[in-house]
Amino acid sequence: TGNAQGYFLLINASNAPGVFLRKQVEGLCSNTTYRVSAWLMNVLSPTNFCTQVNDPDISFIISNDQGVVIDSFRFIVPTMAVAQWKEFEHSFTTPVNTESIFIELRTNNPGG
Repeated sequence: TGNAQGYFLLINASNAPGVFLRKQVEGLCSNTTYRVSAWLMNVLSPTNFCTQVNDPDISFIISNDQGVVIDSFRFIVPTMAVAQWKEFEHSFTTPVNTESIFIELRTNNPGG
């Protein structure tokens, strides 16, 4: 992303769709709008494969402590001739009496 002090996580998608990251966020205020984002890059090169490869199809799922989904959004991380970081972001509002949420990242396409 251009941030020399940033962190990097490389994930090879599972052969089956499913959750690959789950994080609890505590200390939030009720009825407040928050922004969640991630900088992602598709490391696949279209010239390295003879067969069709699925681009990463990712969902962010925001839920409360009881597992009730508050909001979600979905996006495709495109294959590019030269891999580039791209920010994916979304805003959501916490319901009343919600001070803690879970954020899940889920792959919707088969990978491997």
